[in-house]
Amino acid sequence: MKKVSMMVMLSLVLLLVVGCTGHHEPLKTPSATTESPSKGSEEKTQQRPVVIVPTPLDNQSTPTPPRDVVKEAHERYIQQREADKKARQEWWDSVHRQQKEILEMKQQHEKDTRR
Repeated sequence: MKKVSMMVMLSLVLLLVVGCTGHHEPLKTPSATTESPSKGSEEKTQQRPVVIVPTPLDNQSTPTPPRDVVKEAHERYIQQREADKKARQEWWDSVHRQQKEILEMKQQHEKDTRR
């Protein structure tokens, strides 16, 4: 038991150490990033990664829809929500009716078997 708890502690410490240091990519040496010159070429250029710089969005890129469009969409959402609510209520009502019918059938069966 003592060995198991010691192993658990060691694994937690190891996880903590690895988690704190983080995962870093190994540094690339110049020989890894440049290609060796071939026989016919005098000098190869170093290939650099393409860096994409995000640009802030201005107000023109995402126009605000007109109020009437927003109002219509909201009304459709409310109507759909009400329809879903009504459908759920009808489904639960049918479930309760079925349960009631099953209970009545069960009680009738018990009455018939007692006779």
